[in-house]
Amino acid sequence: MSEPGGSDPTDVVPPEMEGRVNAYDPAVAYDATISMVAANLIAIGLLPLFVAVLVLPFWLVWGSAVLGAGFRSVARLEVMIPLFLALVVVHEGLHAAGFLGFAHVRREDIRFGINWKALSPYAHCRAAVRAGAYKLAVAL
Repeated sequence: MSEPGGSDPTDVVPPEMEGRVNAYDPAVAYDATISMVAANLIAIGLLPLFVAVLVLPFWLVWGSAVLGAGFRSVARLEVMIPLFLALVVVHEGLHAAGFLGFAHVRREDIRFGINWKALSPYAHCRAAVRAGAYKLAVAL
């Protein structure tokens, strides 16, 4: 990590974060984490955008009959539950791959789990990583 005031823009502390200290690593400029509930609310808020970007073009090209047939083929519980569980594992694995690839952390620094209060699975990196690498890993 570069020295504070250096050329790395991730070392700049926003005014609203002034005084917040990272509990895991006091050498890190500030803690910019958000709660899992806040992250889920942001995701729910972005859902219409994802539908517009992914589903709307498909519907415009192929029509509602093909879209409906595709939905009905996976909307059965015996298909949806295993598919959902498999995609959760793949999703969290992509985050882990991002931590490994972008942040260059060790495999031992990555933990998987489920936050039962929020019913949310997670891939967590225990090592401190640069904000840019974290954003890329989360974007996966």
